Amino acid sequence: MLKVNLANASKLHHCENPWKSRRIGTGSVDLDLLKKFRALLNKITPSNFQRITDQILSLEVTTYRELQSLTDLLYNRAVTESLYVVTYAYVMHKMSWKFQVTVNSISIPFRKIILVTCQKVFQSFVDEKTITRQMRLGNIRLIGELYKLQMLTGKIMHDCIVSLLESTDEVAYECVCVLLKTCGKFLDQPKAQNLMNQYFAKMKELSENPRKASNRIRFALKDIIELRENSWKPRREDNNPKTIAEVHAKLPLKHMNTGYAGEVSHNWTW
Repeated sequence: MLKVNLANASKLHHCENPWKSRRIGTGSVDLDLLKKFRALLNKITPSNFQRITDQILSLEVTTYRELQSLTDLLYNRAVTESLYVVTYAYVMHKMSWKFQVTVNSISIPFRKIILVTCQKVFQSFVDEKTITRQMRLGNIRLIGELYKLQMLTGKIMHDCIVSLLESTDEVAYECVCVLLKTCGKFLDQPKAQNLMNQYFAKMKELSENPRKASNRIRFALKDIIELRENSWKPRREDNNPKTIAEVHAKLPLKHMNTGYAGEVSHNWTW
């Protein structure tokens, strides 16, 4: 049983407008803008990343609807094309420094839009709403990559892990494996050892109980337990594009916000 004290913790913030799959609307959106953005995403590779992202940052985005449409397009790519999630996360990081729009005198940055989208999808499957397995796994992988780029805090990562491990849903356990494989070594720091040990005790319990998880999930849990025991060094390299992925993997731990301050709040602050 997970022993994190949640008795006095607030629940994860429930979004007023849960995420729903939607087509990119037209309306006042500049269709040429969307066409250019889509074309640039189609061309991006590790070798031309800087040149293509410079072109993306030169796009003129003037309305909230346009920025939301670009966000939807990029987000859907990131959660459905797993081999390129690192690349798309870096695009998001670049865009977070440039794009923002003003609505009723309120500034709305790209960063807020993309992170709220991730939060809504995560909350939707925590609340057992209809979200496909691919979407759930893609979303949690993207959350991990955005954390590694310091767009999310370690505290949010711990909130995610606790929520997933408290579930009885196998896909939630699979999401824990994906998240820890993505950013576990950055979270597994001395000040968070107590929490991490509790997570892995729970995972070990699940991995040894065929009544709580299928063989596939139990083996996935055992793989992550073994990964931690091996100091987070994988037995084989991932298939992500190497030029960007290698830079990502070498992010210095001392600069990461592990976010552990003694308790898990279950209150996401994006």
